[in-house]
Amino acid sequence: MYRSGCWSGLQREAGLTVPAPGPHEDLLGDRLSGILHVDDPLRLAAYHRLLGLAESASVDADVDDAGLTDAERRLVTGFPFAVMPSKIAPASLAESVALLRAHPAIVQELRELIPLLDEQSDHLTYPLEMGRPEGPPLQVPPLVSRVPLSVHARHTVDDVLTAFGLLDFDKTAWKQTGVVRDDRTNSDLFFVTLEKSEREYSPSTLYKDYAISPTLGILFSSCAVARSRTAAPCRTSSSAHGGLRAGHFLQGRAADQLRLEIEATHARGLLQAGEGG
Repeated sequence: MYRSGCWSGLQREAGLTVPAPGPHEDLLGDRLSGILHVDDPLRLAAYHRLLGLAESASVDADVDDAGLTDAERRLVTGFPFAVMPSKIAPASLAESVALLRAHPAIVQELRELIPLLDEQSDHLTYPLEMGRPEGPPLQVPPLVSRVPLSVHARHTVDDVLTAFGLLDFDKTAWKQTGVVRDDRTNSDLFFVTLEKSEREYSPSTLYKDYAISPTLGILFSSCAVARSRTAAPCRTSSSAHGGLRAGHFLQGRAADQLRLEIEATHARGLLQAGEGG
């Protein structure tokens, strides 16, 4: 369905009653596939809130006074990065809301799509700020607990970076290192692809990241490449204090979405290329 176009356009072609298309419906409709992975209740609820702003009668300038929490603002900031292409990319949250408001058919479609995404989720997720459903609670420091991500949920890199505040309308982020350092929360974010092929990767990036054992964590060869691009991306989890020791965002293959796996303050160590033994 979402390989090309959108449900609204298909309904319109079939002669069904659908709100009038906005000026960029084709561009937005082609990008709705960018949120089909979402199974995080936090993010889905925030997207509902965004649609409510688009449907409200208030003017665009009132978006800043809409009562969004900092967590909600970060979550809804992820939406335009997923759905709104660079050709019509908004420069602010207010512009994002205005763009949605100009496309009532897309808003109506999203109202139908978001509950379906929630229903089709096939696994349990829980917010980072909560303890595990079973077992001891995560020892997550306050700053990290305010990052609106759910453990075991699917995320894109942009979802992760906007949730941490590293990517925003006025802030870009380098996405090719495999490792991202967030000093504000004292967190190291490791983006790991477990299965790589020569078809998808060049010899210089065909390094292998893999789980060593349930107690020793992941051998993160990507770190050797990231080291040349960032100030200090390669840390063992035991070197971080007062923050998230390691946030592992794992994907099976390059085309898959990432899943968040947490190593919290008192979790096991992490071996990296050239370290440990």
